[in-house]
Amino acid sequence: MVGDPIDVDKILAKNELYERKRLVKAMGTLEDLLEYTETLSKDINNPDARKKLGYLLRRDPAAYANMSPDLMRNEADEFRDNMIRNIGGTLDESGKVVKGYVENNFDTLLGELTPQQLHSLIHNLPLYRTEDDGLNEIIDAIAEVKKIQQMREKGEGIEEYVSKKMEKMPEWAHRAFFGYGGANQNYVMQYFETFANKAQEKLGKLITTEEKGKRVLDEGRLRTLLVESLDVARDELDEERDKGTNYGVMTDIYEKCIRPYYTTIAQTLYKPKKKEQKEADDPEREKRKAERGKLGMSE
Repeated sequence: MVGDPIDVDKILAKNELYERKRLVKAMGTLEDLLEYTETLSKDINNPDARKKLGYLLRRDPAAYANMSPDLMRNEADEFRDNMIRNIGGTLDESGKVVKGYVENNFDTLLGELTPQQLHSLIHNLPLYRTEDDGLNEIIDAIAEVKKIQQMREKGEGIEEYVSKKMEKMPEWAHRAFFGYGGANQNYVMQYFETFANKAQEKLGKLITTEEKGKRVLDEGRLRTLLVESLDVARDELDEERDKGTNYGVMTDIYEKCIRPYYTTIAQTLYKPKKKEQKEADDPEREKRKAERGKLGMSE
């Protein structure tokens, strides 16, 4: 007889303290789940994916062999949603936050992030304006760099962007551009790249600090930016709850503006922590693997 799906809390409970091995196991389980369900979304009868999903959720490869697609999907979706709630938290019926694993271990996990990981997070998480003008300057600089990247990728809005920038330039440059440059695409692109480089340089100066004659990422500043921005979103949620705002609106705030911080931090830490755990579990095997890699041999 097919057993019940495994309890999500046994993989990672909301209130447990940070332990690398547990985090790696939980994120690995979620990654596998998403991989198998993605395969099944393309071929619901894929036998290999059904077996793997059966073992993952019920420790029985045959669990989903004859189960209807709808029931199988429902179980997988419920398990995924519970995992995400345990990792990233959720709201109760009154709109109060039920803290997830990451929030309960927030200071510890934030401290585990490297400067490069922090740099990645400030570019990939939604950032909200704070009461700190210096932090807001960083947020504006990031937005500017992203805007430029999008224009470059799509090839749209470049001439309009350059024109607006030129309006703030000295009169002689303004006349040169609108009198000649505006009609010449190469001229427009030259100015665009100049503005793009300046935007990147400005951001670089804002998020780095001088150390032994070199500019290095300012870890403290990046962590402060993430914490302060997240606090803005939390405060907004509290205000909406105090005003008696519709539960659906509060859920949107939490799931779109707050939870991404927690789930993205967990995802960012997963692969490097997985590597660390493998090295801890079997250091000799990982050492030999690294040596083969240097020789160009596949793992």
